[in-house]
Amino acid sequence: TSFVNGSGPLSHAVDLMQQIKSKGQTPDPFTYSIIMNACAKRGDINTAAKILNEIKGNGEVPCVRTYTAAINACGLESRWETALDLFNEMKSYGIEPTVITWTNLLDVLGRSGQINLALSKLLEMKQNNCVPNSTTYNCLINAAAQLGNISFLLKVLELMKKDGIKPDTYSYSALINTYAVLGKLDKAEQLFKLMQANQADPNHITYSALLKACANAKNLERAKFWLELMKKEGIRLDMTTWSTVINLTYLEGEHELVDKFYLEAIETRGVKPYKKRNHIEGCDTVIDLHSFNIGMALAAVRLELKRASTNGKAFGIITGKGSTGNDPVIKIAITALLDE
Repeated sequence: TSFVNGSGPLSHAVDLMQQIKSKGQTPDPFTYSIIMNACAKRGDINTAAKILNEIKGNGEVPCVRTYTAAINACGLESRWETALDLFNEMKSYGIEPTVITWTNLLDVLGRSGQINLALSKLLEMKQNNCVPNSTTYNCLINAAAQLGNISFLLKVLELMKKDGIKPDTYSYSALINTYAVLGKLDKAEQLFKLMQANQADPNHITYSALLKACANAKNLERAKFWLELMKKEGIRLDMTTWSTVINLTYLEGEHELVDKFYLEAIETRGVKPYKKRNHIEGCDTVIDLHSFNIGMALAAVRLELKRASTNGKAFGIITGKGSTGNDPVIKIAITALLDE
C-alpha cells in the first residue's frame, strides 16, 4: 500500500495500527517505523510523540529507525530542542545513532539556525566513529544558504574537504544560493564555473539560485544570459524562474520586455494564470493572480486588456489571499491600469 514507505495519508497508517490493536495484537517495530516515517514527511511531531509514548507504555524501547524518523519530524517546525531531547533519550537507552540519525539531527539544528550546536554535534558524530556522508554535509550547506552565513559555509566546506567528500550538484546549488541570498553575483558565477570544472551537472535549482543572485544584484543582463542558457540546456522554466526574471525586468523599467517574457511564460506553460475552476459571472476569462508579483500581475492585466480590445470578451481578476491579494501597491497599480 502507499503508506508502507510513509508516502501515503498518515491517517491511513494510523488506522492500520488501530486495526492491528483491535485484534489484540501489538504493532511490531517495523509498523511503528512506517507510521513514524509518515509523521516525518509531514512534520507531525505531535503524532510522533504519541507513538513514542505508546511504545514505551507497552514496556518496549523504540528502535533506532523509530527515533530517527521522530527526530526528522521535528524539522519542518524547527523543533530543535525536541529533536535533541529525542536524540539524548535514544542514547540513554543504549541505542547507537546511525549516520541517518545524526544527519537528521544536524538537519533540524541547521534549519533552526543553531549552527554552532550543529558543528559541535558534527564533531561529536565523528568522535563516535560515525562517518558523515555527502547528505550530512549538504544539510549543513543548505542551512548556510538559508542563513546567508558565509563563515559557517566555509567551515563546513573545510570539514568536508578533510573528510575527502567532494561537493555534488546539491552542494554546489546550495553554495551558489548562499551567495545569491547576499546578492554576490560574481561569487555565485565563479562557483558555477567550479561546479562545471568538477563535473557536477547543474540543474533547475542551480539556475534558479543564479537568477536569484542576478535579481538581488539588480543585474538584468546577466539574468537574460542565464535564462537563455537554461533554454539552450533544456532546463525547465517554471513559475519561480519566470517570477524572478519578470520582476527584475519590471524593476529595471523594461516594461515591453516584461510583456514579452510573460507571454512566453504562459505560452510555454511555465506560468498558468487561467483557472478553469474559477468563474466570475459575465466574464469569458478569469486570471488568477494570487501568487504573482507586481511585474507579473501588471503584465497579465495588460495582455488581457489587449486581447479584450481585439475580441471584445470580458475578463475577470482573482487576487486571492496570496502575495498579490495582500499587497495594496499591486491592487492600486492594477486599478490604475484598468482605468486607463
